[in-house]
Amino acid sequence: MLFSGIVILAVSSFFVPDPLHTVNARYSGKISQDQHGDIVLMDVQKRKNISLYILNEPRDTALNAKIINPRNILVTDQNFSNKFYTNFIPSVDGNYTAIITNLNKTSTSIDVLFASSVLFYNNGDPKIFEIYLIMIGVIMLVAGTGTAIVGSIMAILNKYKSKEYNYS
Repeated sequence: MLFSGIVILAVSSFFVPDPLHTVNARYSGKISQDQHGDIVLMDVQKRKNISLYILNEPRDTALNAKIINPRNILVTDQNFSNKFYTNFIPSVDGNYTAIITNLNKTSTSIDVLFASSVLFYNNGDPKIFEIYLIMIGVIMLVAGTGTAIVGSIMAILNKYKSKEYNYS
């Protein structure tokens, strides 16, 4: 399992440079008139490009997207009514917040991905397969490490027990 996790992460690094240092936050849900959804992207490193991708249904719904940095300074403030994509270079380390506000009188469904820019294609579409590949690799790496640790402890305990009751 440990080896499989390492192999999957190595393969994913061909598609996403430095996969272990990418960050992402997802939100999927409905927002009504004058309501907003807040998405926090944690542990952002300065000078590592970050992107915000929003897909809404129905597409003609007027929405507003704001991005606020850890010092509560507005980075982006833009109205849109279709698929939205923007990227920026963070100026400070910390947690960035994306706020999506519904400007219409009807509710709308939104899907939001707030993540490292390397997790997006050049046209702004997210690399969904690669994101899941990284997640599976990390899960297998952690599970393999845990299994190796537990197996080592059990082997040491078995060896200790066999020496304890050996009356040669």
